[in-house]
Formats: sequence, C-alpha cells, structure tokens
Amino acid sequence: MKLVISENAKEDLAEMLRYGTWHWGRERALQFLDTFIEELEILIRYPEMGARDRKYRELPSDNYRTVYTIKDQTIVVIGIEPKGRTRR
Repeated sequence: MKLVISENAKEDLAEMLRYGTWHWGRERALQFLDTFIEELEILIRYPEMGARDRKYRELPSDNYRTVYTIKDQTIVVIGIEPKGRTRR
C-alpha cells in the first residue's frame, strides 16, 4: 500500500502551513504539519480506518478532515479541509 497526495491536497497542506505560521509562528506550524503528516502515514497500515461517505473516506484529525480514496493498492488523499467546511 502506498500513499499519494494530490496536488489539491498539497495546496491544502501549504495553506495549513501559512495559516499556522501567521497564528503561531513558523516553528510551531512546522511541528503541527509534521505531526499531521505522520498521522496521514498511519493510513498506509490502516487504509479503511476513515469513515466512508459515498465514494470517499474521511479521517478527522484536530480541526481538519482528510478526504481520500483507495484505488488498488494506493491511498489517494484528495483534500484536507477544516472541519465544518463543505466539501469542494
């Protein structure tokens, strides 16, 4: 099983970093992002742990939810959204 982060999700991660840097400083924002990415990597071992919603799965983490699909032996992260935001 491998983990692929879509371009859209990479933009979401960059936005998380910008937001965190603005509110807490760069070092704390980078620590948060590192922890968040480590949590994403757990999906490699437990890909079906996220709740299923039609064709996507969602995995909550802090104030975000990770939206992903499983295709063959690949987990594709579609996006990372703040909780409460409607899906794009």
